[in-house]
Amino acid sequence: MFNFNQNLLGQVSQKNAHQLCANLVAFINANGGIHKWALQLNKNAFTANNTLFGGVNAKGTLWQPMLKAQQTQNSVAGAILWACVNGANITALSNAPKKVTCPKATLKYINGVTIPKQAKAIPLSQIQAISQLSGSSILANAGSANGCRQNALCAILMGSFSYIAKHTYGTNFASLVPIK
Repeated sequence: MFNFNQNLLGQVSQKNAHQLCANLVAFINANGGIHKWALQLNKNAFTANNTLFGGVNAKGTLWQPMLKAQQTQNSVAGAILWACVNGANITALSNAPKKVTCPKATLKYINGVTIPKQAKAIPLSQIQAISQLSGSSILANAGSANGCRQNALCAILMGSFSYIAKHTYGTNFASLVPIK
Protein backbone atom coordinates (compact mmCIF):
# COMPACT_ATOMS: atom_id res chain seq x y z
CA MET A 1 0.00 0.00 0.00
CA PHE A 2 1.16 3.52 -0.78
CA ASN A 3 1.97 5.92 2.00
CA PHE A 4 -0.55 8.73 1.50
CA ASN A 5 1.47 10.97 3.83
CA GLN A 6 4.22 11.43 1.25
CA ASN A 7 4.30 12.60 -2.34
CA LEU A 8 3.30 9.99 -4.87
CA LEU A 9 4.99 11.63 -7.85
CA GLY A 10 5.61 9.05 -10.53
CA GLN A 11 3.52 6.47 -8.66
CA VAL A 12 -0.01 7.59 -9.59
CA SER A 13 -1.32 6.92 -13.07
CA GLN A 14 -4.63 6.74 -14.86
CA LYS A 15 -4.37 2.96 -14.60
CA ASN A 16 -3.78 2.69 -10.85
CA ALA A 17 -5.53 5.72 -9.31
CA HIS A 18 -8.72 3.74 -8.67
CA GLN A 19 -6.72 1.01 -6.90
CA LEU A 20 -4.94 3.60 -4.76
CA CYS A 21 -8.33 5.03 -3.85
CA ALA A 22 -9.55 1.52 -2.95
CA ASN A 23 -6.46 1.06 -0.76
CA LEU A 24 -7.17 4.33 1.02
CA VAL A 25 -10.80 3.38 1.68
CA ALA A 26 -9.69 -0.03 2.98
CA PHE A 27 -7.16 1.64 5.28
CA ILE A 28 -9.79 4.02 6.71
CA ASN A 29 -12.30 1.21 7.24
CA ALA A 30 -9.71 -1.10 8.82
CA ASN A 31 -8.51 1.61 11.20
CA GLY A 32 -11.65 2.80 12.92
CA GLY A 33 -13.59 4.39 10.06
CA ILE A 34 -14.14 8.02 9.15
CA HIS A 35 -14.85 9.09 12.74
CA LYS A 36 -11.26 8.29 13.76
CA TRP A 37 -9.47 10.29 11.04
CA ALA A 38 -9.07 13.86 9.83
CA LEU A 39 -7.54 15.48 6.77
CA GLN A 40 -4.86 18.10 7.32
CA LEU A 41 -3.41 20.12 4.48
CA ASN A 42 0.38 20.18 4.18
CA LYS A 43 2.74 22.81 2.74
CA ASN A 44 2.17 21.48 -0.80
CA ALA A 45 -1.45 22.65 -0.62
CA PHE A 46 -0.63 26.33 -0.17
CA THR A 47 0.55 27.95 -3.37
CA ALA A 48 1.41 31.45 -4.55
CA ASN A 49 -1.09 34.14 -5.45
CA ASN A 50 -3.53 33.17 -2.69
CA THR A 51 -4.50 29.83 -4.27
CA LEU A 52 -4.51 26.21 -3.19
CA PHE A 53 -3.49 22.88 -4.73
CA GLY A 54 -1.15 24.20 -7.40
CA GLY A 55 -3.33 27.15 -8.36
CA VAL A 56 -3.71 27.28 -12.13
CA ASN A 57 -7.30 27.49 -13.26
CA ALA A 58 -6.79 24.71 -15.80
CA LYS A 59 -8.82 21.62 -16.62
CA GLY A 60 -8.25 18.83 -14.12
CA THR A 61 -6.74 20.95 -11.34
CA LEU A 62 -8.35 21.04 -7.93
CA TRP A 63 -8.27 24.83 -7.81
CA GLN A 64 -10.55 25.14 -10.86
CA PRO A 65 -13.79 24.00 -9.15
CA MET A 66 -12.78 25.79 -5.94
CA LEU A 67 -12.37 29.08 -7.78
CA LYS A 68 -15.71 28.50 -9.50
CA ALA A 69 -17.39 27.89 -6.14
CA GLN A 70 -15.70 30.98 -4.73
CA GLN A 71 -16.63 33.28 -7.62
CA THR A 72 -19.94 32.01 -9.00
CA GLN A 73 -21.07 29.64 -6.24
CA ASN A 74 -21.77 27.05 -8.90
CA SER A 75 -19.60 24.00 -8.23
CA VAL A 76 -20.48 21.04 -6.04
CA ALA A 77 -16.93 19.66 -6.38
CA GLY A 78 -15.61 23.06 -5.35
CA ALA A 79 -17.87 23.15 -2.29
CA ILE A 80 -16.66 19.68 -1.24
CA LEU A 81 -13.03 20.73 -1.70
CA TRP A 82 -13.66 23.86 0.39
CA ALA A 83 -15.11 21.59 3.09
CA CYS A 84 -11.81 19.67 3.00
CA VAL A 85 -10.02 22.97 3.67
CA ASN A 86 -12.34 24.73 6.14
CA GLY A 87 -14.68 22.04 7.45
CA ALA A 88 -18.44 21.81 7.61
CA ASN A 89 -20.98 23.97 9.38
CA ILE A 90 -22.23 21.31 11.81
CA THR A 91 -25.26 23.35 12.91
CA ALA A 92 -26.46 23.90 9.34
CA LEU A 93 -25.72 20.27 8.42
CA SER A 94 -27.93 18.98 11.22
CA ASN A 95 -30.91 20.53 9.39
CA ALA A 96 -29.78 19.66 5.85
CA PRO A 97 -31.90 17.55 3.54
CA LYS A 98 -30.55 14.13 2.61
CA LYS A 99 -29.58 15.32 -0.87
CA VAL A 100 -28.84 18.76 -2.32
CA THR A 101 -28.33 19.05 -6.04
CA CYS A 102 -27.93 22.82 -6.21
CA PRO A 103 -24.29 23.89 -5.81
CA LYS A 104 -25.30 27.21 -4.24
CA ALA A 105 -27.24 25.34 -1.55
CA THR A 106 -24.24 23.13 -0.77
CA LEU A 107 -22.11 26.17 0.08
CA LYS A 108 -24.24 27.07 3.11
CA TYR A 109 -23.14 23.82 4.76
CA ILE A 110 -19.42 24.61 4.73
CA ASN A 111 -17.31 27.01 6.79
CA GLY A 112 -16.45 29.39 3.99
CA VAL A 113 -14.47 29.72 0.78
CA THR A 114 -11.41 31.56 2.02
CA ILE A 115 -7.90 30.23 2.29
CA PRO A 116 -6.92 29.75 5.92
CA LYS A 117 -3.70 31.19 7.27
CA GLN A 118 -2.92 27.84 8.87
CA ALA A 119 -4.14 24.34 8.10
CA LYS A 120 -6.32 22.60 10.64
CA ALA A 121 -7.40 18.99 10.84
CA ILE A 122 -10.84 18.52 9.26
CA PRO A 123 -12.68 15.39 10.46
CA LEU A 124 -13.41 12.98 7.60
CA SER A 125 -16.97 12.70 8.93
CA GLN A 126 -17.53 16.37 8.03
CA ILE A 127 -16.12 15.90 4.54
CA GLN A 128 -18.27 12.79 4.09
CA ALA A 129 -21.41 14.64 5.21
CA ILE A 130 -20.82 17.40 2.63
CA SER A 131 -19.97 14.83 -0.06
CA GLN A 132 -23.14 12.86 0.58
CA LEU A 133 -25.33 15.90 -0.05
CA SER A 134 -24.55 15.53 -3.76
CA GLY A 135 -24.44 11.74 -3.82
CA SER A 136 -20.64 11.59 -3.66
CA SER A 137 -18.61 9.85 -0.98
CA ILE A 138 -15.08 9.75 0.36
CA LEU A 139 -15.56 5.99 0.58
CA ALA A 140 -16.57 5.60 -3.05
CA ASN A 141 -15.05 5.25 -6.49
CA ALA A 142 -12.77 2.51 -5.23
CA GLY A 143 -13.85 0.28 -8.09
CA SER A 144 -13.97 2.98 -10.73
CA ALA A 145 -11.44 2.72 -13.50
CA ASN A 146 -11.84 6.49 -13.89
CA GLY A 147 -9.54 7.23 -10.96
CA CYS A 148 -10.59 9.71 -8.30
CA ARG A 149 -13.73 11.12 -9.88
CA GLN A 150 -16.09 12.47 -7.26
CA ASN A 151 -13.88 11.52 -4.33
CA ALA A 152 -12.37 14.73 -3.00
CA LEU A 153 -10.34 12.96 -0.32
CA CYS A 154 -8.54 10.76 -2.85
CA ALA A 155 -8.12 13.71 -5.19
CA ILE A 156 -6.40 15.81 -2.51
CA LEU A 157 -4.16 12.94 -1.45
CA MET A 158 -3.25 12.12 -5.08
CA GLY A 159 -3.09 15.61 -6.56
CA SER A 160 -6.15 15.79 -8.81
CA PHE A 161 -9.51 14.34 -9.76
CA SER A 162 -8.02 13.46 -13.12
CA TYR A 163 -4.76 12.49 -14.74
CA ILE A 164 -5.35 15.44 -17.08
CA ALA A 165 -3.73 17.67 -14.44
CA LYS A 166 -0.32 16.18 -15.07
CA HIS A 167 1.50 19.00 -13.26
CA THR A 168 -0.15 18.09 -9.91
CA TYR A 169 -1.00 14.38 -10.31
CA GLY A 170 0.95 12.51 -7.67
CA THR A 171 1.40 15.57 -5.44
CA ASN A 172 0.18 14.89 -1.95
CA PHE A 173 -1.61 18.01 -0.67
CA ALA A 174 -2.58 16.66 2.75
CA SER A 175 -2.17 13.88 5.27
CA LEU A 176 -4.56 11.72 7.20
CA VAL A 177 -4.17 12.37 10.91
CA PRO A 178 -5.84 10.51 13.77
CA ILE A 179 -8.48 12.42 15.69
CA LYS A 180 -7.41 12.77 19.29
